[in-house]
Amino acid sequence: MLFIFIAIAVLLVITAVLVIMKKYKKELIAQNWYDEFQYEFQSVDCPHALHFKLAETDWKFAFTPKKEKNFTVRAGPFAKTTHQVHYRFYCKECERKCWFEQTNSVQDHKGLFTLRLKYLVIGFATIMLLFIISMNIIFRIIL
Repeated sequence: MLFIFIAIAVLLVITAVLVIMKKYKKELIAQNWYDEFQYEFQSVDCPHALHFKLAETDWKFAFTPKKEKNFTVRAGPFAKTTHQVHYRFYCKECERKCWFEQTNSVQDHKGLFTLRLKYLVIGFATIMLLFIISMNIIFRIIL
């Protein structure tokens, strides 16, 4: 009985994640982020630029090799920190892998970050709710 319930709980979590991902994609399409937004990159090693539409990226895009640099400029009591991220992509013109810096400003995809954060919170809350309910039922079965 306990193993059946644990299997059902795992299936519920997987189903919840898939439903939330589907709703996230629908909202991306409804707000015109999915087809219109593109990531823009300028090469550091060569004079070429790359553009990736959000619709063309997948989960592997998040695992692209990257290096991060932080620069802090201090003037008296004030300090400004600049954060640069360089991604490693294949340049078709040079026919080699080069480092590319993202040239989109933060304001360009601020709405996209907000939307992602919204669905991350919804997903986390759903998983935690299912976890709490399933643990409550499991402890009632055990005790």
